[in-house]
Amino acid sequence: MRRAILVVKRGVPDVEDVVGRVERKFSASGLEVLRISDSPVDVGEGDFAMAFGGDGTLLKAFHLTGGRIPIIGVKDGTYGLLMELEMGEALEAVGDIVEGRFAVEEVPTAAVRDLGLRAINEILLLAAQRGKAAWFSVEVDGTEINRFLSDGVIFSTPLGSMAYSLSTGGPIVDPRIPAMVISPLAPWPPSMEVPTRALVIPPDSEVRVRSSRELSAIADGQVEVPVGRDVELHLAEGGAKFLSVKGGIKNNFYARLIVRISRARYGALLQRLGRSI
Repeated sequence: MRRAILVVKRGVPDVEDVVGRVERKFSASGLEVLRISDSPVDVGEGDFAMAFGGDGTLLKAFHLTGGRIPIIGVKDGTYGLLMELEMGEALEAVGDIVEGRFAVEEVPTAAVRDLGLRAINEILLLAAQRGKAAWFSVEVDGTEINRFLSDGVIFSTPLGSMAYSLSTGGPIVDPRIPAMVISPLAPWPPSMEVPTRALVIPPDSEVRVRSSRELSAIADGQVEVPVGRDVELHLAEGGAKFLSVKGGIKNNFYARLIVRISRARYGALLQRLGRSI
């Protein structure tokens, strides 16, 4: 390890304090530190990235670095299901990384064929003209499996099944299961050939979407690209890398899920009680 790239959530004093100490510890160990905010970087400029904030910050780090180097997340958000570390564990993790006590875990990404657009959580297809519904035809391996009028379609990875897809009624998929989840976004029920909230398909399936309107593809809420009316998608194996010092997201998914959701609910309850007192 020669250079660390840090992506930091802005405007949080406690986060800045921890980041400052992490920078100094990396520097004292002989590593160069590059902090980035909104400008993409060449992966030759770093060996790994450390994201400080919530899941959105980690997703931002993935897209800013092109997804070509491993990322480790330090949590300072409400849930932070993608984040490996709590804020108080960051300094100890620096020592583990410098001394080589880590693993790199690969996870699949949702991808738009031939565009190089990938997402850790999901690819969202929407009408390029906002506020307009469109007719969507969804094919899996050459067979049309549904047609409907809706605001869009979500194509989620197993990790992303806990994000936007879940809010539309999609299932939670264990990240050890390679699969893609297809979830219509606010479909008009009478228009659906198959009235379903979501479909889980195998990892080697090829998906094709045709639409009555020009579409935009939005990756993880971070990057938007025009894709026309005919789009091909698939699940790309090894599309993203997580650096882990605590066993990785796949092995610790359920423990992380239960602890962090319970903690967030408890914190929200305390806030409500504080306002009522």
